[in-house]
Amino acid sequence: MNKSTVDENLEPTNVTPSGKNGSSDNEGARKMSPKAWLFIIFLGLIAIGVGGKIWWDGRGFVSTDDAYLTADVVQVAPQVTGVVKQLLVTDNQVVKAGQLLVVLDDAPFKETVAQRQADLDAAIAQAKGAGVSVDLVTASGQADEVQAQSGVAQSQAGYENAEAEITRSNSGIRTAKANAKSIQAGISASQAALDYAIVNKQRAVESINSAQAQLDAAQAAVRTADAGVNSARANADKADKNKDRYAELFARGASSKQTYEDANATSIAADSELESARERVNSAKSVVTQKQAELNSVKEQLASADAQIAQCRAQLEAVKQQYSASLEGIQAAQVQRLVATKNVKLASAKQGEAVGKLSKAQTLPEQVRVSKSSQDQALARVEQTKAALDAANLQLGYTRIYASMAGRISKRSVAVGSLVSQGTPMMALVQAGVPWVVANFKETQLKGISNGCEAHVHVDSFPGEVFEGHVDSLSPATGSTFALLPADNATGNFTKIVQRMPVKIILDPNQQDADKLSAGMSVVAKVKVN
Repeated sequence: MNKSTVDENLEPTNVTPSGKNGSSDNEGARKMSPKAWLFIIFLGLIAIGVGGKIWWDGRGFVSTDDAYLTADVVQVAPQVTGVVKQLLVTDNQVVKAGQLLVVLDDAPFKETVAQRQADLDAAIAQAKGAGVSVDLVTASGQADEVQAQSGVAQSQAGYENAEAEITRSNSGIRTAKANAKSIQAGISASQAALDYAIVNKQRAVESINSAQAQLDAAQAAVRTADAGVNSARANADKADKNKDRYAELFARGASSKQTYEDANATSIAADSELESARERVNSAKSVVTQKQAELNSVKEQLASADAQIAQCRAQLEAVKQQYSASLEGIQAAQVQRLVATKNVKLASAKQGEAVGKLSKAQTLPEQVRVSKSSQDQALARVEQTKAALDAANLQLGYTRIYASMAGRISKRSVAVGSLVSQGTPMMALVQAGVPWVVANFKETQLKGISNGCEAHVHVDSFPGEVFEGHVDSLSPATGSTFALLPADNATGNFTKIVQRMPVKIILDPNQQDADKLSAGMSVVAKVKVN
């Protein structure tokens, strides 16, 4: 648009009306009716009210249009493979929990049930026949077995008595031998004690000689130490005199200070040596006292060793007499065992004869065990066929498919005559009742949203209506967390994207048109934050 054009367009508006035309416009404005003014004022009030209501409704609420209605959906699938015989529901039909939906052709399953029932009857008859055989074999063998068992019991008692007798004699021999062995060990111990006492006496004599020699040496050391004291005392006296003499000369100036200090040091060293010599004398005397005490102790040990030798000799003689008596007890017990051994051989012969009779009688019980095994196998076959029959009946029951909950049928994909496979969905069952809302709020809107918060839901299919509800719960994770391929923010360049958190909203009961809501409908959800 050029400037001339703009000026042309603006010119009428910039010029003040005058003349006849301008007068006509002003007169028209002045002549507007009161009803027109009232209508304009009324429209203004409506606009103000609507705007105020919109502002008031939005105050304290967060909203999102990323929301929809949802409900539980169950895929109805057969548990067995078969042909659809009856289809008792249609698309969008309302059904009750437990209502029959589909019936499959049950002829093959009934045939299987009949076959399993026949197998069970045959197994029961076989088990009964095996039980009769067991009873017959048991009755025929009981009498012979009882008689043979009585003979075995009698022979067993005689054999056990003979065995007990030989056990007692063996125990007597073991006791006598153990006693003799113990006494023999006592002889060895007594002899060892005697030898040990003799050795102790010899050691005591040697200890006396050694202690006497050590005492003599200690006494000689005392004498040597006394001589050392005398020599040290003479040196100390001489050093003291020299110190006094050089001190007098130093005082008169006849001798140097160095000479005096050397004489003083020599005197101090001589006194120290005298003191050491005296300590050596005291130490030597202490050693003499110790060695004298050791000599007295060793002499006492010698007297004790003599007494111990006399005691050990008397004990050795007594133990030897006990050993002779134990040897006589061993001989008596061995004679008793010979007699008991003969009795055992006799009882063993009788027992062998009785056991032979019992073995002969027990051939029939062996047949009973064989028959019993056959009966057990027949009973196991009965249980096996029962289990097969139960499984066949269970498969037959699966030919009738019922609704697991109340709801409406949807996505029906079968018809009468269709061949359906186990686990293949035939239709979907949407749970009855009012669906709930899943609202995906931005993570920046979640502050203040908690369980129980008031919620308003606007459903696109029902414009102008507001459904009341409340927040039931918040998802433990964002929607992207459950994606098939969740984003990995640790790779590539990162771009921050506001995440959304699913919030479950439950609609309040008994609301108008709530029964017309369906899963999947789009809604706008508003939640009043705390």
